[in-house]
Amino acid sequence: MDSKFLSFSHWIFGRIKYCLVTVWLILTVMCGYAQLDTSFWFVAPEVCQWNNPTNFDRPIKLVFSTPGNMPATVIITQPANTAFAPIQQVVPANSSATVDLTPYIADIENSPANAVLNKGLHISSTQPINAYYEVCITGVTPEVYALKGCNALGTSFFVPGQNEYMNGSTYQPTPLNRVDMVATQDNTVVTVTPWVAIDGHGAGVPFSVTLNAGQTYCCAAAGRQPANHFVGSTITSNNPIAVTVSDDLLDHPSGGQDLVGDQSVPIEQAGLEFVAIKGDLYQQADKVYITATEDNTHVYVDGSAVAAATLNAGQTHTVAFATNSNTLYITSDRPVYAFQLTGLGHEFGAAVLPSVQNTGSTQVSYKRATGADRQLVFNLIARTGTEGNFTLNGSATAIQPSDFHPVAGSNGGWVYASINIPVSTVDVNQTAVVHNPAPFHLGIFEGGYAGGCSYGFFSDYQRYIASDAAMYVACEGENVSINIIAAGDYNINWYADATGNNVLHTGMSYTVTKNQDSVQYIYAQLFNVNAFGDRLQIPILLTTLCGDTLDGDCQGTVLFFQDFGGNNASDPWISSTDFVGGHSDLIFSGTSTLSGHYCLVKKCSETWSVQPNFDHTFLGNPDKGYFMYLDPAPNQMDAILYEFPIDNLCDNARLNFSLWATDLQRNYAHPAF
Repeated sequence: MDSKFLSFSHWIFGRIKYCLVTVWLILTVMCGYAQLDTSFWFVAPEVCQWNNPTNFDRPIKLVFSTPGNMPATVIITQPANTAFAPIQQVVPANSSATVDLTPYIADIENSPANAVLNKGLHISSTQPINAYYEVCITGVTPEVYALKGCNALGTSFFVPGQNEYMNGSTYQPTPLNRVDMVATQDNTVVTVTPWVAIDGHGAGVPFSVTLNAGQTYCCAAAGRQPANHFVGSTITSNNPIAVTVSDDLLDHPSGGQDLVGDQSVPIEQAGLEFVAIKGDLYQQADKVYITATEDNTHVYVDGSAVAAATLNAGQTHTVAFATNSNTLYITSDRPVYAFQLTGLGHEFGAAVLPSVQNTGSTQVSYKRATGADRQLVFNLIARTGTEGNFTLNGSATAIQPSDFHPVAGSNGGWVYASINIPVSTVDVNQTAVVHNPAPFHLGIFEGGYAGGCSYGFFSDYQRYIASDAAMYVACEGENVSINIIAAGDYNINWYADATGNNVLHTGMSYTVTKNQDSVQYIYAQLFNVNAFGDRLQIPILLTTLCGDTLDGDCQGTVLFFQDFGGNNASDPWISSTDFVGGHSDLIFSGTSTLSGHYCLVKKCSETWSVQPNFDHTFLGNPDKGYFMYLDPAPNQMDAILYEFPIDNLCDNARLNFSLWATDLQRNYAHPAF
């Protein structure tokens, strides 16, 4: 399961019922909120060194931050390199820690290209953390790569990037556009179809490599020119991988060169609505590059009803900022990638932008690396009406409502701010913690107009939509009422499998009558005045009876009842003994949770969740009732979270299975999916 921190309620039961039907369950569980996670995969790019007299590729560091009042123990490994000794780092609560990887740079930077290597990094943590990778952060070519945890993992990618500027010359090794990938499981087959010719492979010709967990592969451009950049290329795999994109020593027209890059996201994290805040590059070089993932994609800019471009899958459109405008508001009718090239002076920085549609973070942490000689700039994007709720390190003075301005073209939906944070507010090596109860997005500049610039986006990249149940069951002719939970000011269009694209209803809830051989699935699609989201498939089930129909109260025989215990106030907040009855593929822990483990706890405020004081066992009495707290590992996508075998059922038996589950890393998560 590609998700983190799932909770099962303190009881699960099943009974034979002659009116309700289901013997299977779908769980829709989202990835960690605010790019918090306990597991990260990353492959570091090869960066030009050129030590005459300055190193461009070092130091390299990993930075970790804890968002809450629990410390974290972080372990860094190279699963495919047995010679690499694991590195352990304790991160204090509400703080940050840095691990210098420069002594291992030869084993970490992913070179040479066009070869299977053993250089992938896996980072595991006992608590949810933020993580990012720094290159030369205090030097002249700095960049940060924001690690996205489970949001980075997928099996289908388009390569985002720019195709307008060339890479610098006279440096060694030659700076190039690169795409690096790391496998998370053994026997992963990765297929690349390059948009243009790359090192060792021709344009448009698919090729495949097989990687084991932690093994890596690099696709490098065949030259430094804009035409050599392979934005729009596709990468697919049979198991989840993580992808890093880099453009080394990108050549600004005024003469500066700078590294840009980011950890990318799979197609399912591409979006329909983006806000970009302009930096301060010379010669109006701030741009956003939109790459389509589907044919006949229409791209709209700043609220215009006329498409700025119509793209087919893999094609890229460049969007420049309008004169005297500090923002771009970009929407599309099909999912796209948005890659922002920005910076200060002639120093570039870049990031893969998160879609603002139903995404965002309520807290972001960043550790300042440089002093007063360089700027630390926070670019904030928030829903209109939430700009007055920001704090920085607990203070409301540094981020004021008056700092925010409307995003042009967003129909009043979004506001933005660009705030220079002085060292008197956040000093060198101090952690800045930005908080807002409402989801927001934060891009961070650190650098200067002639000394290098880094740029990273620290926000959750995953859209969120869920029904109030994972599936619905009904008797013949019975009405089924479906409710949707979604973040933001969105509405819902409702469709059915039997009626195609005809909109049946608009609203946050819908009632459908279930008849034999009629509707099998209902689809709910997010939309607002600017864009449409993905369709959520909701099964509506009906099967034949087993035996005689009982009376109308639909009562049946109880087959099992799973109680996780902890029903006495005197029981400890975490159980030291496993439950009896059911089974899980994850490993029981009686003291804490690690990746691949579960434990039994009474409430989340005592654990490592970011959803404070969450309790759903004995409402109003958090001292009673255990629930199951699970942390599946990235390689456990098919793991059984809970299983209770039942034998001797008659054919076509009507069963009812009840379960309470929620994603504990979303403050607005509904307690049942």
